[in-house]
Amino acid sequence: RHIALNLLKQEKTAKGGLHAKQLQAAWNNDYLCKILAVGI
Repeated sequence: RHIALNLLKQEKTAKGGLHAKQLQAAWNNDYLCKILAVGI
């Protein structure tokens, strides 16, 4: 869980808080891939 939250905090392209980013990642696979790519 900490890893996922840290990746969301590092992702700066989308506006909004962590909850909004979590929802967007759940709905949008492209955004989820972008978040996961931040960690690489």
